[in-house]
Amino acid sequence: MPGLRNRATWAPLLLKSSRITSCANGCSLGITAHLTYANTESEPVEGVFVYPLVEREVVVGFEALVSGRLLSVELQSRGKLDDCCLDCCPGSAFNNQCGHGKEWTCCGGNSLDIQCSNGHLLLDEDLERTTFIIGTGLIAPMEMVSVVISTTLELPTLENGAIHLIYPTVLTPIVRARMQPTKSENGGRSEETSATRCFGGVSGKQEKLLEVNEQCAHALFSSPATNLAPYELNFQLLVRGACLLAGLESPTHALRADAEPSAQSASATYITLAEDHPYDRHLEIILHLSEPHSPLVILERGRLTFSQYEQQISARRDFIRCVRKEAEPEKKLEFMRKRYHKDVLSNPVLMLNFCPDLLSEPLELQQASRELLFLIDRGSNVTQHTINKIKEGMLVAIKSLPHGTMLNVVGFGSSVNPLFASSKPCTDSTLAQVLDYIQRLGADQGATNLLGALSWVYRQPVHRSCPRQLFILTDGSLGSVGRALELVRRNTCNARCFGLGLGPRACRRLLQGIAKMTGGNAEFHCEEERLQPKLMEENLDFHTALT
Repeated sequence: MPGLRNRATWAPLLLKSSRITSCANGCSLGITAHLTYANTESEPVEGVFVYPLVEREVVVGFEALVSGRLLSVELQSRGKLDDCCLDCCPGSAFNNQCGHGKEWTCCGGNSLDIQCSNGHLLLDEDLERTTFIIGTGLIAPMEMVSVVISTTLELPTLENGAIHLIYPTVLTPIVRARMQPTKSENGGRSEETSATRCFGGVSGKQEKLLEVNEQCAHALFSSPATNLAPYELNFQLLVRGACLLAGLESPTHALRADAEPSAQSASATYITLAEDHPYDRHLEIILHLSEPHSPLVILERGRLTFSQYEQQISARRDFIRCVRKEAEPEKKLEFMRKRYHKDVLSNPVLMLNFCPDLLSEPLELQQASRELLFLIDRGSNVTQHTINKIKEGMLVAIKSLPHGTMLNVVGFGSSVNPLFASSKPCTDSTLAQVLDYIQRLGADQGATNLLGALSWVYRQPVHRSCPRQLFILTDGSLGSVGRALELVRRNTCNARCFGLGLGPRACRRLLQGIAKMTGGNAEFHCEEERLQPKLMEENLDFHTALT
């Protein structure tokens, strides 16, 4: 669970207040949060602050005030960091034995499994990228700690072009006493009676994120935040952009929208909470734009004006040496290009936001072809019952594919065995080979190596005008989860991934992670549940190239 924690026990420290100031400008959101924690223990504790980052979110500032000491951080590239411990070196902690004699694993671990023999935290490739962790030092008994963290992230859009804001759980932790003991029958979802509907918006639902998978060590960092007692919450959101705000809604809270008294137009709107925070839910807001499907260009001004930046560059010694050697304008321009990534904060930046209307796409887009690849786990840990379920579901799904679809089936275990060297069009001959391959499936390929199977897929050239969709069927926990997620993250434009977990041992972190990164879905089935209905439900995506 994120937030300020006791390093020795990983128990959360008590949050006393949370003040959130944020600004939504187009499809970007800047958040600055002031968090106040208290050490209620009778002895000093070593604090560590954990902040999980969503995809396309970065930390731009952090400060903590502990015992009169101001703690700040300097963000550096990974290449400039010095290794402080041999056990923490990239490649040694995860591929070899750690100093404490255990290998770091995703599933079935505990908090001790993520520390080396010297007490340093060990993070795999995925957690290393998606988790901001910093030690705050010793916190005296009954002492207050102030934390200020600033982040920037890209906001997702819904099918209708609305902008979806989900605030980090560390800013609005759920009070444990307010947790609902049971869930509704609707898949853990419940209707919210106090949701906001402004300007004709439609209320949605909120999924309760109260269940924590304690069997995964990574849940220590990624599970929703909780708090022992109610806290003071102050919230403000400034909405700016190139087009006006047509409406807003929240499936979790009642909201109030205001404009500045001296505002000349409605281009800026302030949003606050209209009622007290109920402490049993996190904060979620949906913004409806007046022109959701029109391209919008937003200018972010730099810290310096053009003349100020020109003076700054002209005074640099390396620029003076460059001008003395080469007086051509092209050389000066090349010098500026090489420095742009270093001086990006000093210069203005243009951001283009565009959300196409895929609900009413032309008929030719609806009929566009696609490439389907099925990765089927055939490792020795897969049961014959699971293999039979895969056969039953796959036979029906394959027969329903339209002609012209590019198709391939890949079995993986310790090795990768594709049916075809590259995907083939879905003809009668191809279908016959695929169905025969599925009928002969067996769990006979040793240990499970999904990383190798994904690497094989991403090495295959993408067929022109055929968006690739990748389906992964597995029933067990998989090794190298961090490296597999990082591989998918580097290839998000290559394929849209769908995960089908069969049985209780399926790795939820992996399947949910790859689906979320690529815009797919992840489904999990109990052992007695048939795969065929769910696979046919996913079959709707077989016939939709753009969603």
